[in-house]
Amino acid sequence: MTKAFVLAPLAVPVLYVFGALLLGGATGWSAQQPVALLMAVAGLATPAGDPAMALFGLPWYWVLSRLGLLYGWALIAGGLLFGALSIVMVWAALLGSGFLLELSASELARLVSAGAALGAGVGCCFSYMAGIPYVRRPGRSPP
Repeated sequence: MTKAFVLAPLAVPVLYVFGALLLGGATGWSAQQPVALLMAVAGLATPAGDPAMALFGLPWYWVLSRLGLLYGWALIAGGLLFGALSIVMVWAALLGSGFLLELSASELARLVSAGAALGAGVGCCFSYMAGIPYVRRPGRSPP
C-alpha cells in the first residue's frame, strides 16, 4: 500500500506527456521530443505530486475505507476533484510568485480539465498498484 502512495503521483508526468502528444496539446514540442517534454513536466509535477497525495489522497483513502467504499471508482472520482483542485493551487502559487501570467477563462478551464484528468489517472494507478478492486465483486465483503 505504501508503494502505491509513493509511486502513483509519479504517473502524472507520463500521463501528461502521453495525453499532450496524443491530443496535440504540447505547444512547441514535437513527437521527436517526448523525453524533453517529460523532463520539463516532471520538474513541475513531481514536487507537487507527493504533497498533493498527502494533503488530499491520504485523507480521501481514510474516509473511503471508514465508510466501506474503498473501490477504484471512488478513488478515481476523488482524483478528478482533487486533481483539479491541486492544479489550481499550483497555478495560483505560481501566479502569486509572478512566475506565470493570468489565464483567460477558456485557458483556465483547460488547465482545470487537465488537472482533473491527471488526478483521475493517479486514482486509477493507485487502485491498480494497491490491488483495490474497481467495483464490489459479488459474494465478497468491501475491502
